[in-house]
Amino acid sequence: MEAQRERTSDIYRHEVKYYVNARDAHLLCMYLKSIMHVDENADEHGEYWIRSLYFDTAANRDYYEKLGGISERKKFRIRIYDTQADYARLELKSKSGPYVHKQSAEIGRPAALRLANGDFGALSGLRERAAGAFYACHHAEQLRPVILIDYVRKAFYLPFEGIRVTIDRCLQASLEPRALFCSDMPRVPVLSGQARILEVKFYHALPGCVRSVLSDLAPQISSVSKYVLSRQTIHI
Repeated sequence: MEAQRERTSDIYRHEVKYYVNARDAHLLCMYLKSIMHVDENADEHGEYWIRSLYFDTAANRDYYEKLGGISERKKFRIRIYDTQADYARLELKSKSGPYVHKQSAEIGRPAALRLANGDFGALSGLRERAAGAFYACHHAEQLRPVILIDYVRKAFYLPFEGIRVTIDRCLQASLEPRALFCSDMPRVPVLSGQARILEVKFYHALPGCVRSVLSDLAPQISSVSKYVLSRQTIHI
């Protein structure tokens, strides 16, 4: 699996998000290449593709908690990096103020497809905490698959303090959760062609070289959510 993509840890880490334009994102990438490692799963252009299937409760709790600025909330999703993959990642992302914690479990392609069709029996026998949380939320609040979100990511990391900087573009969404592993289903653009989402993650502190380039760039901190943006774009 992805050695330097998101590693699960029991430590909450900071996660700060920004909107940046394509020009500033390009300049930032050029600088980050000189001081950080490029994600080793990236292609020859330094990017990789991500698809996330987001789940929400029957009452759309996750959506409305994000809109309401609730500081303690959770996010349930399945993530893949290739439509031909024989596995997927089940992820529970918990947020507490500025801190984020992620639990994950690898599941096979058949189980992922069952979940994409709303069959939570696919979790039977899995002992990972993320799987247990999915099943418990489904049982208590009718958790169900809602929306697919695709994007392309550039990622940079340092091998300490959980430091990771990502830049996402080409955000698209689809209302076909069952098409989790399909490469040609219809999608709706969510971000303009020049917009990028910058995320900075770290456990305790950023090194001065990273802080300095962010200060020079002066991006605006945002509470941007790919899930909320996509739902609002498709009007669901």
